[in-house]
Amino acid sequence: MDTDRPLRAALIGAGDMGSAHAMVWHFMKETELASVYDADLARAQRLAAAFRIPVVARTMEEAINRPEVDAVLIAVPAYHHLEPALMAARCGKHIFCEKPIALTLEQADQMIRAAEEAGVRLTVGFQRRHLALQRRLRDLIAEGAIGRPVVAHYVDALEIRPKRAMHDLAAGNGGPLIDQCGHYFDQWRMIFGAEPVRVTARGHTFARGRAELAHISHLAPDTACVIVEHDTGDLGTLFITWGLPPGVNITREDCLLVGPKGAIRVSEMGLELLREGGRRETFFSDELFLEVEARHWVQCLREGREPEVTAQDARKALEVSWAAIRSLQTGETVTLPL
Repeated sequence: MDTDRPLRAALIGAGDMGSAHAMVWHFMKETELASVYDADLARAQRLAAAFRIPVVARTMEEAINRPEVDAVLIAVPAYHHLEPALMAARCGKHIFCEKPIALTLEQADQMIRAAEEAGVRLTVGFQRRHLALQRRLRDLIAEGAIGRPVVAHYVDALEIRPKRAMHDLAAGNGGPLIDQCGHYFDQWRMIFGAEPVRVTARGHTFARGRAELAHISHLAPDTACVIVEHDTGDLGTLFITWGLPPGVNITREDCLLVGPKGAIRVSEMGLELLREGGRRETFFSDELFLEVEARHWVQCLREGREPEVTAQDARKALEVSWAAIRSLQTGETVTLPL
């Protein structure tokens, strides 16, 4: 790959995440957006005008199959990830896909196989892996700062999502167990240095019957308690709901890790390590996670090496998500792999 010029990408999807990636790629000197495609042409045109993207494509292929395009950024709902990923692989373009990698494991496997056969890199947007804060958390656990085993707990309680497709289990983003919890499942693998082996989940669909979601025929579970057991004995636990009525937002991603020797509180801005005797240590970070993620991926492509988040990492997170859904539906603990 020519390292004397910016890496050029086609952007598929001009919604919220597409716009966020467009801003990052516009302001980084080592990247450019060559084209954009969205099913909503007017939305693509507005994004192109805002970030000076030269080509507003009328079809996905027009955006991707261009000689100046090195890579494809996929920022559409998970159900639609497969088509642009397969097209990018056929055209020999590297692929960055927003999380989750796909809506189903079968779709994920098709994407991974296509990228491998085409000899292109496929990575997925678990951007938290790239943050110094997460690496520090991993190191603290590995060093035994709070002892082992560790129990990690997340709480995420929000109103029905304004992007309704996020609640669609069959043709959208799969609900919180797939769309959001994949972040947590991936983080636990990273910070524990472990593999998930058993998943237990119980939950409900609080928003069933709401007029806002009446058009969705396959509503995903929106409220769940989940326990993920790892082969190290560490436990990941969470409570999540996206089923609260509009205007009721309790918390976003409160996280606590506890062990025999202490505890770690985690926020977006830092970590607080609590030790025996009341000793406290704090670690802060103000990184822009999408920018850190983008710079890492570009560097990996230029150097021909695997990114921090591989397609198999993303598949594993999706597998845990589907294990949680299966456990919730059957009332049984699910053993991995599926």
